[in-house]
Amino acid sequence: MTFIVKMKSRRHLFLRSLIISILLVIITGPGLCSSINVLTPPTQQATVGYATSLQCFYELETALDDDVIDITWTHIVDRNSLIQIIERNVSKVDGYSLVGELYGDASLGIATVKESDEGLFVCKVVSSVHVVSASSTTQLEVQWNNVPKTKQKPPGTLQLGNNVNITCVADALPSSTIEWSINNRSIPVGNSHYHVQGALLSINNLTRADHHAEIRCSSVNNVGLQLSKALLLPVEYGPKIVLSLSENIVTCTVDAFPVATVIIYENTTNQYKQVEDTAVEIHIEDCKHVTCNATNYVSAISFTSFVCENEQKPTYKPNPQTVE
Repeated sequence: MTFIVKMKSRRHLFLRSLIISILLVIITGPGLCSSINVLTPPTQQATVGYATSLQCFYELETALDDDVIDITWTHIVDRNSLIQIIERNVSKVDGYSLVGELYGDASLGIATVKESDEGLFVCKVVSSVHVVSASSTTQLEVQWNNVPKTKQKPPGTLQLGNNVNITCVADALPSSTIEWSINNRSIPVGNSHYHVQGALLSINNLTRADHHAEIRCSSVNNVGLQLSKALLLPVEYGPKIVLSLSENIVTCTVDAFPVATVIIYENTTNQYKQVEDTAVEIHIEDCKHVTCNATNYVSAISFTSFVCENEQKPTYKPNPQTVE
């Protein structure tokens, strides 16, 4: 008998709940049975360093003038990490805000996109009047192209005749194309001295001209172009001397790396000495032998020339001969 009583009690409760539900529908209308649709694109793209907005739109089957909509955005960083960015229309993280100004727009604004913004975002919309909610997930694909860097191997100072490899290290998504330039000029294809193979630049048999040449690589993808800082190759070489005369001043110009110690002599007598300079001047009178010595730890060189103070260029010009 007891069992039968419990069955009747449960049936009574079910009928009572059903009657209350029907009455609520009659009193409030069909609004409580309404549903909400939330739509986001499956994937959205943004670029690091720029502002963007993640699109999210909602629609109620039955909209009411006094309806209150609560919007929540969540960033799913990984399986174990969730970040509540917007909670019931209020921003919880600096740099993120709701940008939808019209009813039906729940889009999320990001002031400055970061690489860490990559991932899934969940847009959830709740109708307080209809007491319904729905959500939609979108994948944010972040793109970037950071300034590339160059790495020299072997590192440090190089010698004439050495070979060197320079690698361009790019950080870009999607993957970028690498291009090379020397002294702001593109390296021609098939150059035997400069050999380019993607992100690797090989320079064979270094010369004086390679010393402090400005080597750059550029990273190019659909985000744009980024140019590396100039790499100045330090190539050591011995002194090279040029003696020149201007009025009564003899100039000994020395090209060397590292900088050479220069000594200049007049008629084998040391008249002037200057250390670690590339141009040394000496005043002369009449005609004299001038010797210039230059030394660095790579090599030493001496050059002697006979110069005159009033040296003049020939002015005689023969008359053209007439052929009969």
